[in-house]
Amino acid sequence: TKEIDSQIDRFGEIIGDEFDVTSFLLFKDPRISILVPFYIRAFEKLGIKPYFLINFRDPFEVAASLKKRNNLAVSKGLLLWMDYTLKAERYTRGQPRMFIQYDKILADPEGFLKTVFSHFGLEYNTPPSHAKRIADFVEKELNHHSRQLIPANEQIPAEVNRLYDLVSSLNGKDTPKTYLKKFDEIAAEFYSECRFYQGVDETFEALLQ
Repeated sequence: TKEIDSQIDRFGEIIGDEFDVTSFLLFKDPRISILVPFYIRAFEKLGIKPYFLINFRDPFEVAASLKKRNNLAVSKGLLLWMDYTLKAERYTRGQPRMFIQYDKILADPEGFLKTVFSHFGLEYNTPPSHAKRIADFVEKELNHHSRQLIPANEQIPAEVNRLYDLVSSLNGKDTPKTYLKKFDEIAAEFYSECRFYQGVDETFEALLQ
């Protein structure tokens, strides 16, 4: 639409003002998961080749973190994790991408960077003297939420564990074609049961009116 095109033009202006587009740019924002189609169109117009690094974390740790920070119900936190992870996977198909586990980054930051550059066929030319700076940049103490904080009576959608097991098996690897079918199956089951993500339910819409 014209509105989206105008926003893409505005995005291009911001990128041009803030960054040197001849070098590497890094965008980090969870909302990119659901905005990937917009970013891809923008990057194409700007002549930028994107590489997608899908950093995933144990959904129960995410839910526990959201519960503490935003008092968000664990069930809602898990639904958000499912929605963002499924959309990140679906929207980045056909693009250079890599799934990487959050814990792996914390355990070996420089090793993680080398793995990423190697995966994408890029040259890792960071001098050895920067190793300590890289290690110091990662705050390992921030990883302080676990499954143990999830109440025993919480209703956990079966698809949560299935999706987490699937992305975990892809940690640092390419995505086999057989996995795409598995992702689609999980998504079909999940979205068919969570109509909230498919649009406003008619009954709820009538109630709002």
